[in-house]
Amino acid sequence: MEKACELLDSGEVGVAEAAHQVGYVNTSYFISRFRQMYGNNLGSLKR
Repeated sequence: MEKACELLDSGEVGVAEAAHQVGYVNTSYFISRFRQMYGNNLGSLKR
């Protein structure tokens, strides 16, 4: 999940691509797990 956070923070990939690169097939599940781990929304990473 740290790698996904780095990818998203860099702005080089979108949510679906970051999820795929770290092994999640289901983007919705990835988003749910991200919120559970970091307690915030993926939108907060966008610059």
